[in-house]
Amino acid sequence: MVEAGNRLARESADASVLIFRALDQADAATVRGLTDILQHPGWLALPLVLEVTAEGAQPELEEVVRSVGGAVVEAPAGEQPPAVAWDWRSLPSDVLQVLRAGAAVGPVFEVDIVAHLLGLPPLLVLDRLQLAADAGAPLVDRGEGRLSLPSKFAAALRESMLPSLLHAWHARLAESLAAPTARDTEPSPRGVEPPASAWEPARPQARTRAASDTRPPPRVPRHQVAPDTVMCTSVGPVAGSTGSALPRDEARAAAHFEEAGQTEAAGERYLAAARRLGDQGDIRRAREMVERALPLIQRIVSRPVRAESSARAHLTLARLQWQGSGRSQDSSLQDALESVQAARAALSDEVPAALLADLAATRAGVCYDVGDEPSLRAALAELVDASQALLAAGETVEAARLLNDQAAIHLRLDDPMQAVTLLNRSRELFERLRQQNPSEPMLVEELAETHHLLARVPLHALSQRGREAEGIDMALDHAQAAERLLSELSNVRGLGRLWETMARLQLARGDVQAAAGLLGRAADVQKRLGDAIGLARSAAGYADLLVSAGRPEEAVSALAESIALNYEKGSPLGLAFNRSSLTRLRATLAPGAEALRESVRRLEEELSGAEQVLGRMPVPPA
Repeated sequence: MVEAGNRLARESADASVLIFRALDQADAATVRGLTDILQHPGWLALPLVLEVTAEGAQPELEEVVRSVGGAVVEAPAGEQPPAVAWDWRSLPSDVLQVLRAGAAVGPVFEVDIVAHLLGLPPLLVLDRLQLAADAGAPLVDRGEGRLSLPSKFAAALRESMLPSLLHAWHARLAESLAAPTARDTEPSPRGVEPPASAWEPARPQARTRAASDTRPPPRVPRHQVAPDTVMCTSVGPVAGSTGSALPRDEARAAAHFEEAGQTEAAGERYLAAARRLGDQGDIRRAREMVERALPLIQRIVSRPVRAESSARAHLTLARLQWQGSGRSQDSSLQDALESVQAARAALSDEVPAALLADLAATRAGVCYDVGDEPSLRAALAELVDASQALLAAGETVEAARLLNDQAAIHLRLDDPMQAVTLLNRSRELFERLRQQNPSEPMLVEELAETHHLLARVPLHALSQRGREAEGIDMALDHAQAAERLLSELSNVRGLGRLWETMARLQLARGDVQAAAGLLGRAADVQKRLGDAIGLARSAAGYADLLVSAGRPEEAVSALAESIALNYEKGSPLGLAFNRSSLTRLRATLAPGAEALRESVRRLEEELSGAEQVLGRMPVPPA
């Protein structure tokens, strides 16, 4: 939403404002999201108006608005809408059945879902809803197949039902919404690349501080305050919001399983929803799904099932903390490692093979981004132990999937020869397996990761003198192979990370224009998905590119963005690469450029403050 609003602010010639109406009717997630935006002034470029009714004003939100320099005003009161009086008990039984089914779906319900629930043609459902409206039912219909009832009427309809019937309906709704549809099983579109766009180093609104702020960075970096937020009250009626439903909706399925009393199934669906939302970049909602799953999992009677489900929930949370933005207070890499530890602690000594591999791989991935040697060596030891355990259990494919993770750690530990040995084994194995099963997504994913890591080898290892260009060309061949495979999977997050690698290879080759285009595409994806670590790498890469192109002023902005992101995510290795870039930037400053030298000095103070918190580590030798 922020990205769309900022694009509107940039590209529209007209003044615009973003208005939230009936905020007192919003759920807790929406309020938290708006609070997050308000606490980062300058992130959203549009002025923001938040409207609540006089009875629903929230003191906490008002306090946040005032704290960032916004104004709280009271709008003129209009006439109160007349109270709706309607006796639904007088309706014919078939009409009442449709209304009850709609209420079981929720205050907002889709005609198609109600029709499926009752086994009726959608047109017949609409006819009966028309009869209900004629009898005074306060239905809201915008002509798109989604209708709504006031929450109190929907609740009254549900309360009038036999509990057994309501539970049966919830169970059927849950199974229908959780089942894969034809659209879910269709091949994904190949056109997953966003349009190329230039990086925008001059607009680091999201996370960089004002140039005049020379204090060491706090836990969440501060920003300039823009008093463009207004909170007002009104008493006028506000239409409910609607949106299109997905063919398969794990989150709604989970909620219906929960209403049906099927605790274990509800927990599984919430975790499935979390994984799907995480893949889409909606980290906030994904985390809410995990939070809803955890108390349900604790109610599972079977201890082994409860332990395994709890571990998977904590592991899902760890991935979300690892992959997502660092703006939340518990979304750093260190928080992700704590969640991995919680997942391991939830299990007994006997761990399912796939879960054992996931635990080791997730920890290794987080440690790869943290980058300090003790973490890397501990992660490598866990990977080796997990591989041996999987081989002993006859799980050869699961063991093979950890080869890439081991190779990545060896690259970080400045051991490229061992990394290449492992990657060649991985490539040979998964190419052979894919010949037997060409459409298996897991095999495609592993091959893509293998080629991506092979492409990164020249960035970690010095090539033989005189053969540097040959090494870069081979790496780009691997990168292009990975790009084809990731496109086949529509893995946009993976493509973003890959384009950053390709950009650095092009920069090493001396093709600044190609590198800039790739970094722009990477940043587009990473901004859209909230991939903070990926965006930190792309920002750092763009800073290096700008230094090479003789544009130091812009390099300062891009480097400031990368420092802020690495600090928020808790990546000392990222800060180490930032210091290396800052050293190169300082070496290019011309005599007499005092204003630029002052900006670099402030950037140095910001980086030093971040290193005091996270620790300072050297860049790996290569």
